[in-house]
Amino acid sequence: MSKYTVSIDISEAPEMTQLQADIQNMFNEFYPRLAEDLHTDGFEFPNHVSITVKKNLDYPGAADNDKIVFNGDWFTKNPEDMGCIIHEMTHIVQHYPTYDFWWIVEGIADYMRYEYGFQPDRSKPKAGGKYDDGYATSANFLHFVTDSHGKELIKTLNTALRNGTCSEEIFEQVTGKDVKTLWEEYQASFNS
Repeated sequence: MSKYTVSIDISEAPEMTQLQADIQNMFNEFYPRLAEDLHTDGFEFPNHVSITVKKNLDYPGAADNDKIVFNGDWFTKNPEDMGCIIHEMTHIVQHYPTYDFWWIVEGIADYMRYEYGFQPDRSKPKAGGKYDDGYATSANFLHFVTDSHGKELIKTLNTALRNGTCSEEIFEQVTGKDVKTLWEEYQASFNS
């Protein structure tokens, strides 16, 4: 039996039994993987997660401490977007004390969903934007950097965010190149 547990409340969207089952399955498969992939010695994050499915929210999902809320309507219209579940579970495992460097926080959350095979077509890499746009743009940039410099960057950023020592200088410490140079290389990769 896993040390990680989840409760899923669909009382506000009782017809969402399939989504409830999908969330349970995603939690069972991916929460332990997230816990391992984003492990930091001495850092604790919730072993139990409470998830609520609601209707008519203005966003697909949100996480805070040990709670996640999902928009049932989003999944009705976008049934293929199971990666949203991984994104929000990542935030629970991240459990960072602040939202400083939000673009890295959201970039890592989307990075993990892509790592696990859940990148929607609308989020595929493309030229443009800025490295600190967050979400898909930052996640794709992080993938580019880790593909050429190794996955240690994600672990180092994750630990620094947890310890309150995050800075853009970490990119140079891990890769030997500053974040702006890495971004220029990423943008140039679309022309090759």
